[in-house]
Amino acid sequence: MGSRTRIAALAIAVLSVAAAASAQGRNLKEENRRRDQQLNDPARYLAMIAAYRDGDTAGSVDLLADAEWDEPRLKMQLRHLDFTPAQPEEVWRVAPVMHVDVALKLSPTLKDDDEVAAVHLWMAGELIRLGIRERGDAISDLAERLYVALSRLMIDRMAPYGAERVLRDARKRLPDRVPVLYESGRLAELLATDYAMIGMVRLYTTSREVEVLLNRIRERRTGYLNDAAGWLRRAATLAPDQDLLQVHLGRVLALRRDDDGAAAILARAAASEDDAIAYLAGVFTGGLRERQKQFDEAAAAYRGAIARFPLGHAAYVGLSEVLQRTGKGDESRAVLLSMLTESLGETREPLWWYFFEPPGTAERRLEELRKEVRR
Repeated sequence: MGSRTRIAALAIAVLSVAAAASAQGRNLKEENRRRDQQLNDPARYLAMIAAYRDGDTAGSVDLLADAEWDEPRLKMQLRHLDFTPAQPEEVWRVAPVMHVDVALKLSPTLKDDDEVAAVHLWMAGELIRLGIRERGDAISDLAERLYVALSRLMIDRMAPYGAERVLRDARKRLPDRVPVLYESGRLAELLATDYAMIGMVRLYTTSREVEVLLNRIRERRTGYLNDAAGWLRRAATLAPDQDLLQVHLGRVLALRRDDDGAAAILARAAASEDDAIAYLAGVFTGGLRERQKQFDEAAAAYRGAIARFPLGHAAYVGLSEVLQRTGKGDESRAVLLSMLTESLGETREPLWWYFFEPPGTAERRLEELRKEVRR
């Protein structure tokens, strides 16, 4: 074969490879285009909602948990729903709960820094917004329960800042709803007390650095207490008959040194028909009076709490401490002995569940919502 023939054959081979590569590229682009069309198809997303409604998590939650369903793709589906809102009511009821379950699949602990799960929580909030726009109270009532359930679950799983973001969204979507205001105040109270040091742990080497740390903690605590007082006051105005809400408000006011206001509210709550609530009001009143060095009033409050709910511990310990401080050592020891005798084997301290619910309660609340939207 001559050199010209070999060159021509080589050129033909090169052109054939190039043509094949070009065709392969076109096919790949076409395949990607068809795949994107399928993923962005509104009917496919609505089919997932229907699958979730029917209890099919493989055809809904599992698919949405794939990385392909990222923020841009979810926003595309949201725009479709926004501009074509004539959907059945069940879409607005089912889809937010579905996306909460996707977030839980991606991050079972609902960690505050899990951005992928946060996108689905954002999507749930946006669906609630559209649903309220289209269906009003029918969606607002469900959304209220979903926000509360999600907040409680996050608190249960030690994700308080996630709960704070959820409740911020809830207050915007559902202004002046008592359960949302109550949950907001309750969480702010928790962040001002039990979680006051969260995110603050580090080594400090100078007194100046320690002073800066303490100032930051004090400022943050004051801010949370102010928020808690505002939200709880508003909730109490709208629902003055909710005794546990009154207890939280009374304690927050006491922490803010509004002693007269706190004492009046706690006194009313101490008359509650619920023995555990009356006990909590008595314990917090005892602590307030003890701080004021009004030891007789403190002892009376602790005794009243014990009388209403004798199976706790905190009121006995508080009473024993007051008696010890007033020189009544024998009586102080007798109180502790009576605590051990009275509650032996069946202690049920209401303070245990003041912020954190008994195990499994938060999960059951969310499961009830799943059942509700799947009816």
